[in-house]
Amino acid sequence: MKWGYETLTDGMENNLPKPCRLKWLTTARHISRYYKLKDLVVTDIYRLILEENEEYWRHRFYILLDQIALRSSGYYMDLENNDWSENIEPKSAMVINDFSNWQDSTKDPLDSINEGDLIKTGKPFYGHCGSGIESYSCILKK
Repeated sequence: MKWGYETLTDGMENNLPKPCRLKWLTTARHISRYYKLKDLVVTDIYRLILEENEEYWRHRFYILLDQIALRSSGYYMDLENNDWSENIEPKSAMVINDFSNWQDSTKDPLDSINEGDLIKTGKPFYGHCGSGIESYSCILKK
């Protein structure tokens, strides 16, 4: 995932990726191979580690792709020449964007957390941030 991200961004954080066919193709290939590797992992602990890494990179890709320029077809192609060989291959863009979005089949680890238990046994309202969270939580309950 890191290689795919670095390929697409040229190592430049949160900048608009260059509309480069090769960068998008290579990134999509890294993501596709990641899925093949993931399917081979059967040990629970390694799958959990993979899922954590995937969530981290999904978020990074999501932030990267959340840019106004990417909403226009003009980013992906030369509007003057639809047959231009450097147009971004649509399948590669779809693979990357699909990866960046939360999948319906993904189990949210927050679903297993009981808010009442967290308040009783943890310290969710401690510190500066905690006092703001507590106020926010009280407002929402009203």
